[in-house]
Amino acid sequence: MVMHHRGALSYGRAPRANQGLGGALLAVILCLPYAVSCAQQPATALAADPLPEITHALRAQQFTTALERSTEALRTAPGDPRLWTLQAMSYEGLRRTTDALVSFRKALGIAPDYLPALEGAAQLSYATHNPHTEELLERLIRLHPEDQVAHAMLGELSVRKRDCPGAVANFAKATDAIAQRSEVLMQYSSCLVQMSRFEEAAAVLERLVVLLPSDESVHYDLALAEFRAGHTEEAKTALEPVLALPAPVEDDLTLGAEIAESQGQTQKALDLLRRAILLHPQEESAYLDFVNLAYQHASMQVGIDVVNIGLKQMPKAAELYFARGVLLCQLGKVDEGFADFGRANQLDPKLSFVGVAEGIAQSQSHHTAAALSQFRAQVKAHSEDALAWYLLAEALSQQGYAKGTQGFDEALRAAKRATQLNTKRADAEDLLASMYLQTDELQPAITASRAALAIDPGDTQALYHLVLAVRKTDEKTELPELVKRLMEARRQEAQKTEKSRPHTLVEASPAIALEPK
Repeated sequence: MVMHHRGALSYGRAPRANQGLGGALLAVILCLPYAVSCAQQPATALAADPLPEITHALRAQQFTTALERSTEALRTAPGDPRLWTLQAMSYEGLRRTTDALVSFRKALGIAPDYLPALEGAAQLSYATHNPHTEELLERLIRLHPEDQVAHAMLGELSVRKRDCPGAVANFAKATDAIAQRSEVLMQYSSCLVQMSRFEEAAAVLERLVVLLPSDESVHYDLALAEFRAGHTEEAKTALEPVLALPAPVEDDLTLGAEIAESQGQTQKALDLLRRAILLHPQEESAYLDFVNLAYQHASMQVGIDVVNIGLKQMPKAAELYFARGVLLCQLGKVDEGFADFGRANQLDPKLSFVGVAEGIAQSQSHHTAAALSQFRAQVKAHSEDALAWYLLAEALSQQGYAKGTQGFDEALRAAKRATQLNTKRADAEDLLASMYLQTDELQPAITASRAALAIDPGDTQALYHLVLAVRKTDEKTELPELVKRLMEARRQEAQKTEKSRPHTLVEASPAIALEPK
């Protein structure tokens, strides 16, 4: 899932000098002298103090005058962090950021926790992408843990580092500060999505929709987050405004189709995908989604018809050739399917799993010699791919090699390699158990079956293998319970298969007319 991103973030406290230096901060500087509090200073001392004149010049945006007066005052009071801070602000007003940072650091060198200098240095460092920004913000937060602006800036720095956990932790502590910052809310929601925290992402995106009601991509992101959170109706509602537009983008339409299909509204899903193809005939996603829908509903020819339309628009689209090849093989048209696989590979040699898909198609069509050739090539090209090793092992096992033969040993090695590369492949463990049972290696078969059940407790094949192996051992006490589990698993599997049985799409053609461009 990819959230739309709005570009670089410009967030934080605006430079005070450019705000005309409002009275609040300057009052803090005036009333927080380094060594003596304002209340302890005699009136004559205050009258002689250069701070009022400097702050007056800053308020009036007379930055050159403020710089001259602060520099002059520092000659007689170089240990006063207030003067260094005011000099830094003068430099900042003159857009001499390097000099401003030097003066802020001088102030902090004298008084490391002097808040005006720390805030000013952090803000300026942030605005100029200074490498010390994070350190300054963390010091500021240690002094004032509730400083939401500092948390917001730290959150954005975490985004720059692609540290979503850090970004989310800081943005969560800056809710008021970022409430009106659309670019920050977009980054916040994007990180939440990357962390699979879809409910929270949806809550953030709801605020963003209020800020940007006409932004189509925000409605899409909200719908996608709601959908991934399992809130199908909310996702549908969020997407309705953009689907009502005269020409929604392809992503909106394909997501709408996915939502409709999840609700059992297959015809609506088809209509949305047709609309996507008509509006965006040279975008691949809608064609591929249509193919997937046709595949799920055992309507291979409908899917092929749609791919043919897409290939007229995009004759060099490798993904479309690949998709058509799969559908053709499912119809038993293996030679035509292989021609499409070859064309896809020619157009895009790096297309993921073209070789594996060829092997699967061959295996399903019982062309085992060709399948083995494809699987071996895939394993050679992707030696760390657990799926490739599993498919090779499965194809080899279908040959019926006897124990001790080269083919059996190769199949066993491939299955073991698949389980080593991916410890969550229950199918590879099932295959291992099946092979061990063929050779009466009961304990390895039991071990493999239990490993498969640890991955999927409802794995009927693993339960069946375990029953077969255990009944041949002396440890038969668990056998009644295993048989009971097997029967229940098979019952549930039968119910699930019946409920998910696809309905064939009734139309004979996709009813889409496009002229090639």
